[in-house]
Amino acid sequence: MLSRSAENLFWLSRYMERAEATARLIEMGRRMAMLPSLGTQDDWLSVVRASGSAAFLPEGETANEASVIDLLLLREDNPSSIRSSLSRARANAKSVRTAMTRQMWETLNDGWRMLDGLDGAGAVRDLSAHLDWVATLTATFRGAAEASMLRDDRYDFLRLGGYVERADMTLRLLDVKYYVLLPETEVIGGGRDHHQWTSVLGALSGMRA
Repeated sequence: MLSRSAENLFWLSRYMERAEATARLIEMGRRMAMLPSLGTQDDWLSVVRASGSAAFLPEGETANEASVIDLLLLREDNPSSIRSSLSRARANAKSVRTAMTRQMWETLNDGWRMLDGLDGAGAVRDLSAHLDWVATLTATFRGAAEASMLRDDRYDFLRLGGYVERADMTLRLLDVKYYVLLPETEVIGGGRDHHQWTSVLGALSGMRA
């Protein structure tokens, strides 16, 4: 397999994993901000920092629900946004169409088309539904890969990219949990600490059914 194809498959999987992780991050911020005792600007700012998108937040702009949705869901110029992640995943997929199965390509392409037509008003109005849809899309893509790809180098590089992105996001979340969300050791073990850990586990798909 050509190194170029390996790179495309690696980044295709990373971007798909990033789209799902970003959707879970937004949902985590939304849930924390809904609680009056915990909902502060720091909650939304922690979401921006965990995604690695702080540099893309305009100077002087407050990190709130509307600005974070725009930054992490819709912004094309932010490489960590869901729209950008799916667009870049599709671009990588187009370069390795012959290495993918039809089910994988159709899942990704249909998902990209649907998100490409989404505007800010629609995103805010049905935010939870759109975030759930992103998680379903990425799970369907992974399922198609598991069910239809040959177990060869192409499959290995595809899995590698997803695992690297997942590890990176896990470390980011743990860093934010300790140094942004909970800067004071006095509240460790309290209600706020418990709720934040619950939110982090939810963002990592680690909550028990």
